[in-house]
Amino acid sequence: MSILAKYAKAKDSKGVFAIIKGTRLSGKSTLAGTLPGKSILAQAALLETGSNSAESLAKKLKNNLTVLEFKTVEELLDILKEFKGLEGYDNLYIDGITAVTELKYKEPRINRKVNGGGNLVWEGFREIAEATEALIEACKGITETSMKNVFLTLSLDPKHDASGELVELTPITKGQATLGKLERYGNNTVSIRCRNTDKGEMVRELLTKNQGPYTARIDSLLDDNNPGVLPADLSKLINIIKGV
Repeated sequence: MSILAKYAKAKDSKGVFAIIKGTRLSGKSTLAGTLPGKSILAQAALLETGSNSAESLAKKLKNNLTVLEFKTVEELLDILKEFKGLEGYDNLYIDGITAVTELKYKEPRINRKVNGGGNLVWEGFREIAEATEALIEACKGITETSMKNVFLTLSLDPKHDASGELVELTPITKGQATLGKLERYGNNTVSIRCRNTDKGEMVRELLTKNQGPYTARIDSLLDDNNPGVLPADLSKLINIIKGV
């Protein structure tokens, strides 16, 4: 096999890694129900909601979705390890990065640092950022070596002006260092948005390129080939990224 053939085959055998951003109650968790095939939704216990609606949507679309809860980042890493070797599962949807930073922040040892003052504050937040980076790298590692797809959600805090117009969306994480780590891995980043149609109906959609305060990008697509807006359906996002 030539070098060109070898690398072309390796590229074709990769899965999709993407970050799904959105405000709370925008439908980030429910979106897991649109994943095709057999999937796992890993959710932080007591910090994230929406698994019931995700399961209902999966059932309606005839998708197979299993919901797992994790109480610590270590439990989430165990789920990742299990998923990597699981036969027959296509997708892992982790809900999400915001919850992971919250869980690390609440760990007694780290919490003492970030609330103790002095240099320990920065050391504590650095540990949160490093744990987040390790998680993202583990997720990307799965998609680099298999056809499995991994998605991570990130909650956004909306800011409005005096007239009620949305002007800014800020990622919700513990510590600014974490945000820098996210920028490094955001080659496939989409935003879920709720909007009202001319008929007054509320619809959800995925933004695949920047629109106003919403930021998004898909590195594998030229700008002319990027649709900008997709239905709130991850099967369509997977096909766009894979060029199907």
